[in-house]
Amino acid sequence: MACLFNTNLETYDMFTAAHTDSAYNNSRRHMAKFGTAKKGLTALIFAGAIALSACGDKGAATGAASAANAATATNPYLVEGDHVIGSPDAPVTIVEYASVTCGHCANWHEAVWPTLRKDYVDTGKVQFVYREFPTSPVRLAEVGFMIANCAAEDKFFANIALQYEKQTTLIDAAQIGRAGEEYAALARAAGLSEEDYEACLANEEEYARIQEVVRDGFEAGVTGTPSFFINGEQKKVFRIEEFDEELANFVDVPTRESAEATESDGH
Repeated sequence: MACLFNTNLETYDMFTAAHTDSAYNNSRRHMAKFGTAKKGLTALIFAGAIALSACGDKGAATGAASAANAATATNPYLVEGDHVIGSPDAPVTIVEYASVTCGHCANWHEAVWPTLRKDYVDTGKVQFVYREFPTSPVRLAEVGFMIANCAAEDKFFANIALQYEKQTTLIDAAQIGRAGEEYAALARAAGLSEEDYEACLANEEEYARIQEVVRDGFEAGVTGTPSFFINGEQKKVFRIEEFDEELANFVDVPTRESAEATESDGH
């Protein structure tokens, strides 16, 4: 199950190049045109963004963040700027490429992530990495990621979780022209002041970093979300049992009661 990114790297680069100037640069020009930088930026960012093809049901996730940059020198599976949860001494690194507008990602973070975290991350067996890979509606995903990245690192995963929880609300709001209000609320939840939010949306360096993550994902073979890499190898996993099977090659895995046995016990 995945939200597909229906384009290629060249097309994506052309898309972002065409939108970067109007969406994120020249904030003073936007201020003059729309009255405030925030109003102008959000108006331009969300204009034309709702060619919706978001897939799957929507869900919630929980989490807390820890910085990753210090570990990049010793862990070959990390890159500078990664958002990481888990012990730097864990024998396994799981990298997820995901989008905050992808329904399947929301489902995974609601149904699978809590168990994966409890059994593997919190026990020191797995270090978990979240990488941004915007899918349709791409503009909304990019704004969501900008907000999460502009916040303090220890608020990153909580803000991503909130975006999954509010995924339907955010997309519906964009369809009726109220995305600005909802994303401003996300920014406040991330601890950003109004001034911080305006500066965030105009942050060319952060926007460029997200595009670099996307390009790296394309080069690694990512075509949809969520996509997972276990110790550098892309794996077709989604259910917790599929993770168990792959992780058994590296660490002890818990014994789980089968769904059939659970249903049988219930009768």
